[in-house]
Amino acid sequence: MEISCRRDSRSDLVVANITQVTLTMEQQAELEHLRSGSVTPELLKQLEMVDLANQRQIAQRLNVSWQLVYRCLRAFLDEGFEALPVRPASKIVLVRVRLRHSKEGQATNMVAPTGRRNNRISADRIAPAALWPLLRMPQGRMTIAQGRALLDSLLSMTDNAAQMRRLLNLVQGDALMLERLLNLIGSTADVESFLALLGGNARVLVKATRFFGGGAEIRKIMAAATTVTIDPASLDRLFTIAQANGWSQADNVVEFLTKVHGASPRPSWQDALDWTDLFHTHNAESLAIGSGSTSTLATTTSYTDLALAGGPRRIGIMEYDLNHYRTGHTFEDFVMTGAPGNANIARSPISSLWPVGTSASTILVDARQAILNSQMLAKVQAAIANGKPFAQDTISVGGYKYVVGIDLNVNRLTQFYPSNAVSIPREVLRGIKVILGRT
Repeated sequence: MEISCRRDSRSDLVVANITQVTLTMEQQAELEHLRSGSVTPELLKQLEMVDLANQRQIAQRLNVSWQLVYRCLRAFLDEGFEALPVRPASKIVLVRVRLRHSKEGQATNMVAPTGRRNNRISADRIAPAALWPLLRMPQGRMTIAQGRALLDSLLSMTDNAAQMRRLLNLVQGDALMLERLLNLIGSTADVESFLALLGGNARVLVKATRFFGGGAEIRKIMAAATTVTIDPASLDRLFTIAQANGWSQADNVVEFLTKVHGASPRPSWQDALDWTDLFHTHNAESLAIGSGSTSTLATTTSYTDLALAGGPRRIGIMEYDLNHYRTGHTFEDFVMTGAPGNANIARSPISSLWPVGTSASTILVDARQAILNSQMLAKVQAAIANGKPFAQDTISVGGYKYVVGIDLNVNRLTQFYPSNAVSIPREVLRGIKVILGRT
């Protein structure tokens, strides 16, 4: 982006001309696609602004104010076409200003205007000189005219100088971004509290407000965020994940926040978001709960022969058993959809899952080693001697502490999962189900 400045002799204002915006090939294609569709006259004109700037033409051809052109191009450069159309600034009567200059030629203050604004607070009445040092323009020094117009627009939304100072500090002086936020959300108090929750990340708040459908929807989310005391980095990440995956239902985000906060034990927000991301990326629910045969081995070698005091036994792992381990204890196959999913989540206060990428063959290898473990053999021998139908113990294999259960009536390994792997509380799983949109 190239910016040049000139002084308007008719108004004594320093005016910034944005003379070039360089579009990528993808942006040029998107521009043509948007213009060929059904768009409002306002959006069509602003798309034309971007195109003219891309062609090194001045925006006078469109017969619009330079302030509107600057807002449009700045919004496009910040966020792309989704930021358009921007709202024009409040109607402002630009007035002459007299400048005192330092030896270096930079403006040091603004003197009282020669005119008044109707039905609104004048910037000078709440000490704009105190706010002026807070303003910045990412592409370079902000001109007097740009700063004056921005202050007038911002101060038309509040007459509270202290609040405006706090807001400008929160957005690190980015007055254009602040103006965009105030137009989107409407309430200066809400904008201030929302920015505080996000650590001042105005860009994330603008995108989230648009994505979730406006001020009313973002208020729901931010009210919940306040209640659950989520940290700014995690809230930023939640918004990023939601936007990347199209999770645009504010009520679902609120329910996710509420359920994670209410979980026992309550995980860190980082863990909850990691698990959400893993389920979204890897979970396919390719197996149904209860699927597979109880009489067919999972593989031709998924059995273990035991030499016991009461006679030999062959302990098998059937198709049904392996599917049972996977649908309840792997990210890839964990079932959470529908009534079976609700029951799967509800069956235990905490579900322990193998890490992503744990294959069925790895599970079978660990299972056979667990059956042959001397501690487990002793449990099986004791259960048989005492006439008990089920032998269970916790066995360490491959770095995991496995809960191992053998049904001696049918000679099958019917229970097998890692108790010390990724442990996710029931309420967190319910929250993940909601935000993923699994019904």
